[in-house]
Amino acid sequence: MMPHTDVVRTDRLLIHSNTIDTLRASLEPKAMFESALSMPVASDWPHLYWDQGAVDWITAKIAAYPDEPFWRPWFIGLAQGLVVGSIGFKGPPDADGIVEIGYGVVSSHWRRGIASEAVRAMVGWALARPGVRGVCAHTLAGDPASSGVLRKCGFVFVRAVQDPTDGQIDRFEHVRLES
Repeated sequence: MMPHTDVVRTDRLLIHSNTIDTLRASLEPKAMFESALSMPVASDWPHLYWDQGAVDWITAKIAAYPDEPFWRPWFIGLAQGLVVGSIGFKGPPDADGIVEIGYGVVSSHWRRGIASEAVRAMVGWALARPGVRGVCAHTLAGDPASSGVLRKCGFVFVRAVQDPTDGQIDRFEHVRLES
């Protein structure tokens, strides 16, 4: 059985939170990663933004804040059991109650609605947590695929931001309407 602490289910996806061990295994040869997960992984794993730097950053946060659920990374799996991406939050809510989401899907599974379905599910998961009133995301400026996913999920463009590493990026937000 795949080690996890939570599962978010959608019509087509099983999104599993993970441990430091499965994160580290995600950068090993595919057979070792599949063994750690007890499930198959897409042949073109890892996706574009999943690398040693990302895993090191996440594992350091989990080690420093083991009880903080917003540091847990999640792997996106198809309901039939194939891991095709990752999704997660970049920490707990800020002073305004906003959490930042990030995600990626392997190129062999692009344009199938997987990212949109996963983002919708995880936005729902986040908004159900105490202290969260919204979710933000950043994309490379003018990236039609990422901005399209976010718009489909109810995010709106807020502003362009100058990032010291990535240059100009676009900020999108999905904020719960207060009733």
